[in-house]
Amino acid sequence: ICFSIFNTTFSNNVIKHPTELIQERSIQASIYVRSQWYNGSIKYVQHQQGYAPLKIRGAMVPAVNLGSNLSWLFILGGVILGMNQTLLNVGILLFSLAVIFQLVTLPVEFNASSRALRILGSTGIMYEDEVGQTRKVLSAAALTYVAGAASALLSLLRLVILFGGRDND
Repeated sequence: ICFSIFNTTFSNNVIKHPTELIQERSIQASIYVRSQWYNGSIKYVQHQQGYAPLKIRGAMVPAVNLGSNLSWLFILGGVILGMNQTLLNVGILLFSLAVIFQLVTLPVEFNASSRALRILGSTGIMYEDEVGQTRKVLSAAALTYVAGAASALLSLLRLVILFGGRDND
């Protein structure tokens, strides 16, 4: 299994720390790198502990990759072939896999950030003011996942409004 979280890599149960980035002179860069490394390390722990949302997300990857690549081909084919409802519906269904994946990713990311903050705060790895700053960075990062999920949901809604359930009469 190999995960890649920014510059943190898990490969064959080895966690590689991005030590070259930790050399940055700014406190923010150091906090960001350490928090991302711990966040990635927590995902490894989630994997080892069989965290259900992570398992579900991992199982979805092949279908999501296929669906996100083919969905637009089916939708475009449906439009080109005179609003062929079957092709349009298959395209919308395939696109919905990507939306579900986005939604399943949310608890994985929030849980990893929460666990990382607890560890960073309780072990003394970071000073208390750094933990507060790290919380802000991880919260902002989490909001990017929320925005991605909202964007995917709105795109799906747009597709359903435009093409879903059309009458061919």
